[in-house]
Amino acid sequence: MRVTHQAARRWRTVVLGVALTGVMGILASSAWASVTLESPWAASGPGTVSVVSDGSTPPAQMTYLMDPAGIATTRTWTFSTTAGSTGVRTLSYDDNGFYAYFEVRAFLDAFVTHNGVTTYTSLVNVGPAICCTAPSSGFDYTGDVSLSVQSGDTYGFTVGGSNRDENNDIHGTLTIGLGPPPSVTLTTPPTGTPTYTYGETVDASYSCTAGAGGTISTCAGPVANGSAINTTSVGSNSFTVTATDTDGQSTSVTNSYNVVPLPPTVSLVTPPTGTPTYTYGQVVDASYSCTAGAGSSISTCAGPVANGSAISTTSVGSNSFTVTATDADSQSTSVTNSYNVVAASTSLKAWPQLIEFEPFAGIGSGVVAATLTSGGHPVSGQTIYFTAGSTALCHATTNAAGYAICPISGANESLVTSINYYKASYSTTTDYTGSTATTAVVTLF
Repeated sequence: MRVTHQAARRWRTVVLGVALTGVMGILASSAWASVTLESPWAASGPGTVSVVSDGSTPPAQMTYLMDPAGIATTRTWTFSTTAGSTGVRTLSYDDNGFYAYFEVRAFLDAFVTHNGVTTYTSLVNVGPAICCTAPSSGFDYTGDVSLSVQSGDTYGFTVGGSNRDENNDIHGTLTIGLGPPPSVTLTTPPTGTPTYTYGETVDASYSCTAGAGGTISTCAGPVANGSAINTTSVGSNSFTVTATDTDGQSTSVTNSYNVVPLPPTVSLVTPPTGTPTYTYGQVVDASYSCTAGAGSSISTCAGPVANGSAISTTSVGSNSFTVTATDADSQSTSVTNSYNVVAASTSLKAWPQLIEFEPFAGIGSGVVAATLTSGGHPVSGQTIYFTAGSTALCHATTNAAGYAICPISGANESLVTSINYYKASYSTTTDYTGSTATTAVVTLF
């Protein structure tokens, strides 16, 4: 039971209209539960007694006024209803009144009448007090009480008091509602809109507590406390727990949470893990794919080249190949594999000037020539140097067919003819290893 004390000096002017203003304020208060009370509530007692609300629209409320009430004469009013079923009734009360100033006494009792026998529970019993300590000069007592009733019992409240004031007016308002509603503690999902991934296991955690004097009837959420909440609906989700007590009062708490899909995955097959080594210009086709996580779809799956196209092997040294998958929810995953590119080996063939027998061919006098290849493919744009012994003859650049040819002077022609050979040389570069070749100037076949 809670009881608070408040000196209501607004009652110092004893006017019924003022009292009724307080009554309307109490009725309008959002603190009263809107769940239907048992009704009707009826009021009785001396003087003027009014039922402002019989409880069919909560709260139930009565006003009472007796002026004069009689010096040192105790006056009592009753506000009660009939139990429609057996059980516990948890009620909140607000006893607001003005009983003048001198030697003021005030009381409030709850009661249950069963088979003609009435049992009282004292809730307020204060005074006598003189100005200006409550209950003198006005009071407001609030609290809760639980009453065990059986079907057909009469239960309710008696309120009243006395004073020894020349102005021995007594008037007040008694407001009755259901006790405080139940409360909900929702721990998981918490406040703050947390984010979970698709399919993540998140166990609900919540509890319900009855208001003072009440009893919880149900405490329910989308899943039982301790069970996994739904994390398979991508986007915004809500989780509501509702507590209901045996008086029919309920309280709901809702927390929101977001579910994002699992991130996408990338399968990068070529180049593989382990940093493979390729030769310069080697044809190596990329092989990769992207898969969306549960609850989403792939938006893009991109690498330096399209899947199935040749990766770059024209940069000698360490290289990397990155594939990025992005889903429809803007989540992305990247996988990078490294590979090395080494210089390619070359082969050089020098050509004779004359072949005396079939096919009676040659490159002719006054020139030297050679063909540069790598892996059976011509290598263009490379410089070939030609020598005869220690004498430099000339140099030339290979064309698209890997062929380099250059003229030599008459003296050098005489030299190569006399020694009957010349040499072609290619020096190592960043991309290719060096190679050499010699040939006879004149050969039989």
